[in-house]
Formats: sequence, structure tokens, C-alpha cells
Amino acid sequence: MSCQSLHGGWRNVVIAVVVVMLAVGAIAATAASAAAAPLTEFDLPTGTSATSLIDGTDGALWFAETTSGGKPEIGRITTAGVITQITNGFDTHAELHAVAAGANGTLWFADDGTPKAIGEVSPSGQVTEIPAGNPGSGLNAGAVPYDMQTAPGGTVWFLDVGTPKGIGEISPSGQITEYADTTNMTPNDLTVAANGQVWFTVPEAPGIGEVTPGSTALGYPTNSTTFPMTMPNDITADDDGNVWFSDTGVPAGIGRVTPSGTVSEFGAANGLNTGAVPDALTAGPDGNVWFDDQSSGSDAVGKITPAGQITEYPVSDTPWDLTVGIDGNLWVPQGNTPNGIDRVTPAGQVSLFSAGLQPTANINDGTNIVSGPDGNLWFIDVGTPNAIVRADVQLPPTVTTGAATNVTTSSAQIGGTANAQGSASTVTIQYGTTPALGSTAAEGSEPADDTAGAVSATLTGLPAGTTIDYRLVATNTYGTVSGSTLSFTTAAEPPAPVVSATRTLHATAGNQRITVTLPATNPCLAAGARLPLKLSSAAIGGSKPAKLSFKLAAVFIDRGLKRTRIKLVTVHHHAHRKRVTVYVPNASARHLPATLSPSLHGLRAGTHGLSLTLTYTRTRHVKHRTVRTTVTKTIKTTFTVC
Repeated sequence: MSCQSLHGGWRNVVIAVVVVMLAVGAIAATAASAAAAPLTEFDLPTGTSATSLIDGTDGALWFAETTSGGKPEIGRITTAGVITQITNGFDTHAELHAVAAGANGTLWFADDGTPKAIGEVSPSGQVTEIPAGNPGSGLNAGAVPYDMQTAPGGTVWFLDVGTPKGIGEISPSGQITEYADTTNMTPNDLTVAANGQVWFTVPEAPGIGEVTPGSTALGYPTNSTTFPMTMPNDITADDDGNVWFSDTGVPAGIGRVTPSGTVSEFGAANGLNTGAVPDALTAGPDGNVWFDDQSSGSDAVGKITPAGQITEYPVSDTPWDLTVGIDGNLWVPQGNTPNGIDRVTPAGQVSLFSAGLQPTANINDGTNIVSGPDGNLWFIDVGTPNAIVRADVQLPPTVTTGAATNVTTSSAQIGGTANAQGSASTVTIQYGTTPALGSTAAEGSEPADDTAGAVSATLTGLPAGTTIDYRLVATNTYGTVSGSTLSFTTAAEPPAPVVSATRTLHATAGNQRITVTLPATNPCLAAGARLPLKLSSAAIGGSKPAKLSFKLAAVFIDRGLKRTRIKLVTVHHHAHRKRVTVYVPNASARHLPATLSPSLHGLRAGTHGLSLTLTYTRTRHVKHRTVRTTVTKTIKTTFTVC
């Protein structure tokens, strides 16, 4: 089993849905001021060095490590900066050179130690090494795996600089296949073209090679070139099916291979600086291919159009790698006077950011840069201590207002999407009874990633039968963005049944005349409303006073309110607890006159019975004794619920 250790960092927290009441007052969205791109360093343990940083498939970044004792490790860093290391399962003398993300969450690595091997890290962190020449592995006995690259679909390609030299393929299922180079030239870099063809460079003539998946050997284009290739270096593919490479020989150039295999090279006559040393390349968002020029004293970042026209833009020190950010700009780590990262717009405007780097930072040829799963830029600082650096991409969030659902008389659920674009963002709802809005409600937060996430919250306390305008608003460090303003109309309150008349019931009990006033039988009463009752009891004129004294009035709707109670029952001289069901009044009064309002909540539509029981105490004098008895009178009627 692998062993993972924890090292530093922060954790994102998502805020739960908030419900709010409609308020008065104007709330305006204000743009946050964009500061310089903050660079944040996440230190590796003392003595540990990192190489081959890649964007993983699990929402984190991965890299190869070597400890101060020479022990190999695989490192993982979350977008919040939490670093863990996989430390067990490697060969004793392993030297990890490159890592690549495979299919189904698998990570592959090239082991240039003793023995040479291809390694696999399972999604659970289990490490397995496949030594060169292992029977049935597909890896040549003299293999020396070197560079690695992931192709669409999860296939991983690698360079083999051993004997024989060649290009290797790891299928999504983990099967290794090697394509031998019968000319024994050393491959230097590789890329996968849009048609699935694999192209590579060798630092000597003929300079460019290709692999057709399923073939048995490597091939080299035979079409004539327009420029002598002397030392092809890095290679990349564009979206049009072309392959581009840098040539660091003399004279230097930028080369292109068309889908048909025609090779052309472009140099000083096309705008390349004199003495240029072109290195890394990448296809840009503007349809051009961009490269870094490591010419001492003339350091630059350049672009070449599909037609071969070259333009270079100076930078203040050596550019070591480059990639495209989600902002559509080129990002280039440079070192070391000063160390930092350049942002280069497609128009060629260069901005250098260095604030946040440690004084001991060292950006050099061991640095590579990737656009991470959070949309920010990540690269390696090979200074002391070694560190992984995050550069915020500096974009405000994006937000889309969604439709209102579950609309009632006073509430509605508001949905939509928000993309934090690299910087943790808060999402709110602005709403009101006019397009001016005026009220706000917190909806939640979006973590620092580059994924459009669904957001949802419920507004409550809205007026019935009213049009509500609303929109989503997202805010992060670099700005506030509003979605489209939409509207919905709350449901109207159902018309309350009109009680047009009352009815009066009379009854007598002894010398008392009882009067009950309640709604007429037609129209009906609304379910969930209350039943208004007025009760009074008065002595009948001419009767002897004080014969009956009122004690209690109880109102029962149907059988009354159902209750469960515990009753003690004696059986064979033993007391037992028994659960019994009783019915208690819906309302009661101990003094008259009284107004009672028993609830009709939960009653089905239709006719229901109403019983009013009045209890009196009758006092009599019998042979000089006072005798008191209880007298009850029950009045029954019905009413209708809508």
C-alpha cells in the first residue's frame, strides 16, 4: 500500500442556500479593482525537488519528486495548495523523469533509474512498476522511458531513448506497445496531431519522424524542405492538423509539417530574430503558434502565423516554457533577473508579475507551466525550498441567470450557473418589484475552479400576484458580473370565501337562555380558516334568579381533536398502563359571553358536524342542606368547508 503524508494548504467552503424577506433599498453591483496577479508559493518539504508538473484528471495537479535522500515520490497538490506525497511502492533506485494522466484516473510515470521501468499509480494510490523486458509487458528489454504525453481518449505516449530507440504507447487498458526506430536516432520530443498521428523530433537530420498507430516501425517524411533542419527540438500540433517544431540549430527556425507530410521551415527572412534560440511551442487562441526564444540578451516570446510570418516580443529575462490561460493570453515563467511570470496578450503586450515569490525563488529550465483545473497557472520554483507556484489568472467570474421555478404566492426558487474562473466567488440574487431591483439575497459561493457550477436559492416573503424582476450576480477578487435580468409573477391569493350572513341558534337549560351566533350554512368556509362562534347565556325573564351557574362551554367539530393518553387499568390486583384514544374539544370557554374561533385546518371539503356542550352548576336547598348538581345542554348543527 502507498503512504500519503499531508503538507500545508487551505480548504474551500461552500455556503448553503439562504432564504430572505423582500427589503427596500437600492443595492448596486460594483466592480472590484483588479490587482496584480498574486503569486502564491506552496513549499515542498525541505530537500525535496519537483519535476514534470501536470494537470490531473481528479481536479488536482501531479508531479514527480525526489527527496533529499534520493528517494522517489509522486506529489499531488490541490487547487487550495494542499500537498500529499505517495512514497511507497517504487523501485529502490528509481529516478522519476516524467508523469502523464492516463485513462480512468490512472497516473503513469517514466522511471530512468535501475532498473528502467514504466510505472503506474492507481486511483487509490497503489504503485506498480513494469521493468524493461518484463515478459508480456510490451516494454523492450533495453528500454529507457523518457518523456510522456497524454493523447485524447487516455492513451499515453512516451519516448524510448534506450536500445533500440523508439516511441512507446500505453493504451487506456494499460497495454504497452513500442515502435522501433531502425535508424537508431534519439527522439527528443513528441506530440499528437489532430488526426491521431504521433510526430516527434530528433536533433539531427532528417529531424522529424512520425508514428502511425498499429504500424511496426517509425517513419520519416520524404517531402523536400525549404530550410535545412539541423537540430529540431520541441514540437506541438495546431487545430488545423499541422505540426510545428522549433529548430535550435544554425540557422535557427520554426518548422511546419502539413497533414500531407510536407515540411517547411521559417527563419530570419520571415521575422525570426538574429541569433534566436526557439524552444517550447504551443498553439495559441488566436490561430497562431507561439514560442519562447531563449536567445541570451534578446529573450523574447514570438508567434508564427499559419503562413509562416514571425513576430517577436521582448521579455526581460529567459523564458522557460509557455501555455495558454483561460483568459486567452500566453503565460510564460521567466528567470532569474527578475524571476516571475509574463502574461503576453495576443497583441504582444507583455506584463511581468513577481510579487509573492520567495526571495530564494529560482525559475529556470526545470520549470514547466500548466493551466490547472481551477483555471489558474501553476509552475515549479526550483529554488530553496522547492515549491509549486500558483498565479491567479485575474478574471472576473461569469454568471448566467436561470428561470424561476416552484413559484407560489410568496416564494420562488431561483437557479442559474456561475464560473469562478480561478478565484473563489460569491453569488447573490438581486431582485425587486421593478427593473430597478433594490433587494439582495445571498445564494452561495463557487470554489476557485474553471467549471460552470449550478447555483440555486429560494426567495420568500414575496407579495402575491406581483411581477418580480431578478438576476444573479457573481463577485470575486477581480470583478463583479451580472447575469441577464429576468422576471416571474407570483401566484395570486385565492379569493377568500365571502360569509354573507350569520345564523343564530337558541336553546334553554333550566332558567338560562343560550344564544349561539355562527356563519350561515351557505356559502362554505375556506379550508384552513377558522370558525367564528359567539356564545352567551342569560337568565330567562321572570324566572327565579341564580338557579343555574355557568361552568364550561366546549366546542367539538365532528368528534373533536384526537388525542392518545396513557391510562392505568387494574387487572387481578395489578395495575397496567394502557394506551387509549380520547377526543377533546376543539375550543372551550369558562366565562360567558365568549367568542371562540376553532381552526378548520386539515378538514376535508364537505359537511361537518358541530356540537356545543354547555355545563352549569345547579344549586338547591333541601331540608337545610345545600345540594349542587351538574346540568349539561348540547346544541348540534352543521357547516360546510370548501
